[in-house]
Amino acid sequence: MRGQSINDTIGDLCAEILDIAQLDASLSFIDLGGDSIAAMRFISRIGSLFRLDVAIRDVFEAASLDELSARIGELVEEDQDKLSLMDQMIGGTFE
Repeated sequence: MRGQSINDTIGDLCAEILDIAQLDASLSFIDLGGDSIAAMRFISRIGSLFRLDVAIRDVFEAASLDELSARIGELVEEDQDKLSLMDQMIGGTFE
């Protein structure tokens, strides 16, 4: 899954966890057959891959996998911004 886009990675994880061959990213995790147990496995895998804390509500509130992928992208960007700020503070360049 390394080198893939966030959309592709989220789609692959969802297909794996829900054991489905054909994935429609315009559908939600629930619409694709996901339940709360599968959602916990899903967010655990997302968290491990992207090194993020993902809330289960992000999965359930997303109207589609595409929307969830966009949310994960936002979390990745926020995390990178935090790391950049920490680097500036530690490096003494924080003003």
